[in-house]
Amino acid sequence: MKTYITTFLLFISLATHAQETIINLENQFNYNTDMEPIYFKDVNNTLNKFVGNWIFDDGSQYLKIIITKKYHVALALPFYDDPNFKDHLAMTIIYKINGVEIYNTTTLPPPDQFIITGNLIINNNKVQLFYAEPTSSCYRQKSADLNLEFISDGTLTETGSLPSGTLQWNRVNTLNEGLTPLHTCPDGTLVDSSEYLIPANLTLERE
Repeated sequence: MKTYITTFLLFISLATHAQETIINLENQFNYNTDMEPIYFKDVNNTLNKFVGNWIFDDGSQYLKIIITKKYHVALALPFYDDPNFKDHLAMTIIYKINGVEIYNTTTLPPPDQFIITGNLIINNNKVQLFYAEPTSSCYRQKSADLNLEFISDGTLTETGSLPSGTLQWNRVNTLNEGLTPLHTCPDGTLVDSSEYLIPANLTLERE
């Protein structure tokens, strides 16, 4: 009976995916909604080169990011019905200053550990993700985009599965604090209006 149920569920899953229209991720903003449900798929594996562990360490500041690729993720959000799916990148971070751990999202349960996510392909070697840093507040007043650019050195990693090179990290703030009114959390405390701690521009090496 267990084998029958597993086979039946697999059949339903394959049948559901077969009904989807696959759109190349590079074209995710150019599609006809009449085609829903849509799977915005990384057909060309453009996101793969960003996957892995990357490190910045200048002796005083240490940043480790772990980037994974998520497949066929539902776009639907609470109270928002969206029948479509996507591939995207998700990042956990460990950040230290002078050896003191400031952030470590790897200790959080999914999906809270993935505070930096996205899949906007700028070009074959550059993507843009939604940027956030951990906060103890209910809300952070600032918002930003993170541009990641892969710079190939023309070789492959030791396993030969990924291209070797560096990763350029560039954060661009998207919300002007001066134009944003102060808000309070449900408990009456002010929202987090502090500056981001991780530098805006870094070069990271594969671990």
